[in-house]
Amino acid sequence: AQSMYTGNYFAMQKKYANTFGDDFYILSAKYGLLNKNDVIEPYEHKLKPSESKEWAKKVVADIAANISTDNDIAILCGKVYRKDIVAPLKELGYNVSIPLEDCKGMGYAIQKMITDINDNPSLNNVFKN
Repeated sequence: AQSMYTGNYFAMQKKYANTFGDDFYILSAKYGLLNKNDVIEPYEHKLKPSESKEWAKKVVADIAANISTDNDIAILCGKVYRKDIVAPLKELGYNVSIPLEDCKGMGYAIQKMITDINDNPSLNNVFKN
């Protein structure tokens, strides 16, 4: 799946996740939770407000089925994707962080990730088990 996402924003999210985390998954509007090595077909689909609640339920169930609550989860996606998954994950006992929560757009998020990677080596344990 990771080879299907080629934009600068995803590239920086991937670098950030690899710098500070042990592993990462991808949230896909079409497929839900993806392992980075899953094989998928190309698609053009954005998460619509009318489908976001059902999509989020599936994502939360997939996370619960694939990731132990012993693992910390850092969510790097935008508000539209995370708004209905954070609270249910916390209710299940996950330690959830949103490092880019205060960023008001992709440009700001990319800049924050670059700054964190370059200037804050002490963050290397933020997402470690």
